[in-house]
Amino acid sequence: MAWVNKGIQFAPGGTNNFGFTHIDDVGISLRDAQNLRGIEVGIGCRIYSSFIKANIWSTQSCDGMWIDGLVTLCFINLNHEKTTPGTGGCGVNIGQNATICSSVNQGFFLVAGNFNTSIQSL
Repeated sequence: MAWVNKGIQFAPGGTNNFGFTHIDDVGISLRDAQNLRGIEVGIGCRIYSSFIKANIWSTQSCDGMWIDGLVTLCFINLNHEKTTPGTGGCGVNIGQNATICSSVNQGFFLVAGNFNTSIQSL
C-alpha cells in the first residue's frame, strides 16, 4: 500500500470479531502527514489466533500500530521505520481501552527505527 492515511483498519461494526486473520508480508507507506496509522485495532475489536507481518514507513509523527481493542493468541511481526530525522511517532501506540493478553502461543516482535519511543501507552 503506498501513500495512505491508514493501511489496515479493524473497525467496530458487526461482531467486531477478527479472529484467525492472516496478514503476511504487507508493506504500508504512510502519506507525508502527522498522526496517521499503519494498522489500527479499533475500540471493541477483537483480534485473536492471528498472524500479522507488516513493514510500515512514515516521514512524519505516525503510529505503526494503534491498539484500542483486544489482541490475544497472535503472532505479530511489525517493523515501523520513520524515514526522516526528528522526534515523534512510535512503533505501537496502546490506547486506554486496549487489552493485550500474554499467552504461551503469543508473540509480538517490534522493530521501530528512528523514534524516541518504540511503545507508547495512554
